[in-house]
Amino acid sequence: MTDTSNLSPDLRYYNIDPLELKQGWEAGTIILVDIREEEEILQGTLQKTLFVPLSKIKQLTSMGINPVVAMKLPSNEKKMLLYCAGGRRVIEAAQLLKPYYSQVFPIRWGYSDLMNFGFSKRNFLHNNPTNNI
Repeated sequence: MTDTSNLSPDLRYYNIDPLELKQGWEAGTIILVDIREEEEILQGTLQKTLFVPLSKIKQLTSMGINPVVAMKLPSNEKKMLLYCAGGRRVIEAAQLLKPYYSQVFPIRWGYSDLMNFGFSKRNFLHNNPTNNI
């Protein structure tokens, strides 16, 4: 796991029970964002998640472009929880997005963990993971 001891408290892993996470996700009060890369997404992702690869976030922020606006992400009204394969890349993604989206938080669970918690797998239309739902 990534060492978060040197991060500000709001950029450590978001402390949420898996059941609470699933209930918030199902109710639409929590947005899940998969930050893995496209080749990883093709192997599977969750239903009702946004696909925002870390490489794209890095590219946009390095050019001074607001990734929330550029990628048409939802407003700050909902918590946006980030996941990847194993919980390592989400800290970096949250640091990059935090200046643009105050309600963004990394979670420590990866895709496989979330599937084990009972989240539903998403099937892609025409194998295109960039079709965000």
